[in-house]
Amino acid sequence: MIGVLGLLAFSDSTRVALIVGAVWLALLSGVYVLWARPRGARADLSEASGQAAEEPVSAAQG
Repeated sequence: MIGVLGLLAFSDSTRVALIVGAVWLALLSGVYVLWARPRGARADLSEASGQAAEEPVSAAQG
């Protein structure tokens, strides 16, 4: 991947594609942060792990 990026940066005719790709990735990252990422996901995970530790798990059921 680094080699491909290097080759894109090397030539004037492909440098535009490198810049447009970087801008596109920045836009996608911004959209993800604003809309797609669940809010409070870390808090939910810590609560779930705390509940799981408190509840006993039986190996054999009836």
